Amino acid sequence: MTAFPKRAKNAEGQWAPVNNRLRRTGGGLGVRPVNSPVPVRFSSGTPGGKDRADRSYPRLPMADGTGAGETVLAETVLDGHTVSYTWPGVLPEPVLDGPRALYPEVLPGVDLLLVAREEGSFAQLLIVKTREAAQNEALAKVSYGLRSETATFHYSDGSSHVSILDGAGREVGAVPTPFGWDSSGRDPEAEPGEAPRTSVATSADVLKLSGLSGIEPGARQDRMPMRLLGDGTGEAPSPSPWRTGDLLVGRTRRGHRERGVLLLPAGQ
Repeated sequence: MTAFPKRAKNAEGQWAPVNNRLRRTGGGLGVRPVNSPVPVRFSSGTPGGKDRADRSYPRLPMADGTGAGETVLAETVLDGHTVSYTWPGVLPEPVLDGPRALYPEVLPGVDLLLVAREEGSFAQLLIVKTREAAQNEALAKVSYGLRSETATFHYSDGSSHVSILDGAGREVGAVPTPFGWDSSGRDPEAEPGEAPRTSVATSADVLKLSGLSGIEPGARQDRMPMRLLGDGTGEAPSPSPWRTGDLLVGRTRRGHRERGVLLLPAGQ
């Protein structure tokens, strides 16, 4: 018995070992695991995104359809339902590292990390690298779009997560409660007495940071306030054929801290 899937059907329909190493396959959603338990595709980056990612931060209403100011960040298939997650701006070309895709400087001093998870689907983190970056008003309310032609989205205060529902109201996936934390806790991967890894000079340094795999023991943490626009029916009040939700994540009561990390995983 194992906690995670060990084999999954590959593109040829044959059972093969799970392999979440990301590779580039071309196209707008051209970053994909070799053989994931749940189909998932990550953005290859917005054309010209490296030059535009640190400019103004557009906040387009998700009900307006997929506009020029937003990018499909990731797409996954949950029990036959394709669900797209959008970022309200442009994206640079990602730096790949095993199951991880790092999008540098989506805001000044802020990187975005996607991780293909062992159990399927993916996790998403915003990495706030400096105290100055944490003061950016664009971080006061971060808006992610949720889109599907066949599924709807529902947020429950009691469960603190967004449910992804099929036509019969059955939950086929979820966006769990987002948390923010710092990286001043005890790094479980470090040797005794070794200081946490904190350099953010390069993307390679960022990928070695402490705290990217989860909240470290002793780290300050807080649940992030969240709400869903377009709750329940998921119907978009526009000619767009997409069923749409707008997921808003704001600052904690205590505010952002230096090198704070926002975790917004999505999966089954």
